[in-house]
Amino acid sequence: MQSIIKDIKLAPLGHQRIAWAKEYMPLLNHLNDEYSKTKPFQGINMVVTIHLEAKTAYLVKILTLAGAELSVTGSNS
Repeated sequence: MQSIIKDIKLAPLGHQRIAWAKEYMPLLNHLNDEYSKTKPFQGINMVVTIHLEAKTAYLVKILTLAGAELSVTGSNS
């Protein structure tokens, strides 16, 4: 699978925004705490087409930690 990154120079800002979401999104943190231990999506392939922003990027990270094999595409080009 190929990754298409428009501007790699924006990566540090993206990581900073995801860190913000992690700090201020208690529900996602709860899911992360539980799912990273129980791995409910282990062995499941998922396709996620979603408006990508910091909060949804954090959700994608959580799904990966929960065991999912993900293909992600943004719907907000």
